[in-house]
Amino acid sequence: MQIHKKLKARVYAGLRRFDCHNADNAEFKTSFYFYVMHKFRRKVQQHMAYQTPEQLAEAKLLPLGFTLVNRTLLPFSFTDKDGVAFNAMADFYHAGLDLWVEIKCDHLNGKTSKANAEKAYNRLEPDKLRKYPTFCQIQNQWNHAAPKQAIVQSTIGSPQFAIVFTKTPDAETMGRITKQGIHAYSLARFASMIDLQLECVA
Repeated sequence: MQIHKKLKARVYAGLRRFDCHNADNAEFKTSFYFYVMHKFRRKVQQHMAYQTPEQLAEAKLLPLGFTLVNRTLLPFSFTDKDGVAFNAMADFYHAGLDLWVEIKCDHLNGKTSKANAEKAYNRLEPDKLRKYPTFCQIQNQWNHAAPKQAIVQSTIGSPQFAIVFTKTPDAETMGRITKQGIHAYSLARFASMIDLQLECVA
């Protein structure tokens, strides 16, 4: 993976610099080498253990009968506050319950329209976009905006469209959820609620 190559290159660059200045200190050099390689392995293990919000949700929702549908457009029409039409996708769908689920980590931005989000994203510095692509997307794109999620949920109806967070939403997001009237759940609470609902209809 690309991150492995970058980490490895940094490790070897550091070791080469160390060799130039400490050529005679073989014992310390060996200790330093094993220390750096240990840190490198820890970084790789942490990266390999990372799971996206959707992957975390899969473990909870697939056993309950949900299917992954994050490449399928929702069969509804949506319009933002400027009257601009937009499409939306959910992450999971339960055919028996006719329930769509949108998975988020812990943040929804406050961009108020599709155009507003596009302008904010296009104003970002290319270097920042390259270094922090996911952060920039979450902070600026319409897909991660609280007003967008509120429009989708109100159009479909909260019983048929749930917004589920895999982590506790930050303070800004909690404020936006309240302001927009969004019905949102933690992943654990949502899974328990659906499990109970399925037991009742069985």
